[in-house]
Amino acid sequence: MDLAADPQLRALVEAARAWGISPKRLLGWEPKQTTVYEYDDLGRVVCTTTTVDVEWDGDQRGLVFALQDYEEDCCPGGKHLLAETTLAENEDCYVAGPAVRCHFCTATEQASKAYEDSPAPSALLIPIQLREG
Repeated sequence: MDLAADPQLRALVEAARAWGISPKRLLGWEPKQTTVYEYDDLGRVVCTTTTVDVEWDGDQRGLVFALQDYEEDCCPGGKHLLAETTLAENEDCYVAGPAVRCHFCTATEQASKAYEDSPAPSALLIPIQLREG
């Protein structure tokens, strides 16, 4: 299964993983339960056996393993495939666009500087709010 060639399927498997469910359950699948009752000669239930459809069948496990394989083939700096980005013929093919600033992150970083000498500064939560008006 080539998740590199199917970004929609890859996004589905990533979302399912984030939610801790199988891809088919994310798409609405629900397991069926079937119960079989066994009776004695007087009509009393002596045994019940309930079976439930398997959520993590071979197809679902295959999707998760395919995602794992895809991610192992990606650059640690992003979700681009090393097999493409490390080709010699692509050496000068990538061009950076203009930087875009996240003003929320800027405010967080600036506020954090005031606490950099405090114990465990990375453990501090700094509330950031959007100014009104």
